[in-house]
Amino acid sequence: MIDAAVIEEYLRCVRITGEDYQCRHDGVGCSVVILGEKHGDCIERSCQKKLIERLKPEYVLIEVLVALSYNTASEQTGFRKGFVCIDDEDQCQVELNGLLNMSLKNVTLVGCDLSSAELYKEFGHNNRGDRKTYPKRETKMGEVITNYLNLNNSSKPLVAIIGHDHAQRQSKIHKLL
Repeated sequence: MIDAAVIEEYLRCVRITGEDYQCRHDGVGCSVVILGEKHGDCIERSCQKKLIERLKPEYVLIEVLVALSYNTASEQTGFRKGFVCIDDEDQCQVELNGLLNMSLKNVTLVGCDLSSAELYKEFGHNNRGDRKTYPKRETKMGEVITNYLNLNNSSKPLVAIIGHDHAQRQSKIHKLL
């Protein structure tokens, strides 16, 4: 169960950014926290770090890591289950290096978005900003979140960090959860 006070603390922290964040509780005994973010915002990263430290999740799913995974305890880098193509490795490594500055302990960071190859195969380009890609990308994010919820055998919550647009109520992610 996720302590509502921890979420309220996070919301107070990110309000510094000038955004009016909404907290929605869907269901009783929630086991996943989905954070919508402006990618690369330093204040939000700082607030995310505090939230993750308080919740102590086993997994943190992060859109910007695409398909990369990193275990902070073993310091092993790999790719999420079932992922084969490594076309995004350089960009993911840049994002991972930024996330490692958060100095998180005992958590596995996992990308949850379509890879560039998957985007290109589906749309003929790999422009993540193209809104036409959002339904497929959100379906992938929802599937990865669901898979890791099923893998998460502990009582620890799951944290997913995705872009603001993908966290909206109409996102396909919510339909899959």
